[in-house]
Amino acid sequence: MSQHRRSFTLLFAPLLLSFISPHAGFAATQTLLGPEQFTRTSGATTIYTRTVTVPPTVVAPYTLHIVNGNPNTSTNRVAIEDAVSSGQVLINGIQVVAPSEFSKTTAVIDKTVTLGASNTVEIRLNSTPDSYITVTLSGISTNRPPTADAGPDQAVATGRLVTLDGSASTDPDGDLLTYTWTLMAKPAGSAAALSAFTAVRPTFTADVDGVYRASLVVGDGSLSSAADEVVITATRPNTPPTANAGPDQQVIAGALVTLDGSLSFDPDND
Repeated sequence: MSQHRRSFTLLFAPLLLSFISPHAGFAATQTLLGPEQFTRTSGATTIYTRTVTVPPTVVAPYTLHIVNGNPNTSTNRVAIEDAVSSGQVLINGIQVVAPSEFSKTTAVIDKTVTLGASNTVEIRLNSTPDSYITVTLSGISTNRPPTADAGPDQAVATGRLVTLDGSASTDPDGDLLTYTWTLMAKPAGSAAALSAFTAVRPTFTADVDGVYRASLVVGDGSLSSAADEVVITATRPNTPPTANAGPDQQVIAGALVTLDGSLSFDPDND
């Protein structure tokens, strides 16, 4: 008897953080497969195959989560026309969900499964055409998020080039970091702009007196840090004024003397 076989390879599904455990530090659920819908076609058994690679940062327990058809949340049953009544799931050739575990009224199937570094997931559907299941396979991520450090606040002279420094940012797992800077605020009338958004040490010119705020977020390829902000305050330097009491004078005794400080000046025009 012929079979309809569909084969695909999934090297690594995008990270999906759906749960952060308060008891497991920074551990979070990481999705390795799905959520993906598998639909029964007409004819013989419909077979789907997926290859799932588990990265070193994802560990047991691994969970297989199956939603059967379209669950009716009001009754916790499934729509009869959508549910798979008979199927089978194998991982690395070992049956993990038997045909008897599927039925028209089985809404959800959850299984703890065993995975290696590379795994073959096979899904076999024997049911009414167009019935379907939605499958998710996940594990626990041991990856911890990095910490952004945008550097200390700075006080600079207006007109100077400001260098931001995110080099003190860290990752507890030693992962390489990426950097994303944002100039969050600047004084009215300023044309300041970052020289680069993804550099470790971008620069900008503090062209107007006032407060500039820059934000840094770092990532390790999977997780991102909380934003860290640095404040730069630009002011024009205040140079001391110069007093000029006027020239020395020789006068007749009893004459009125006028002193003249009008030639005193301030280099900042204060």
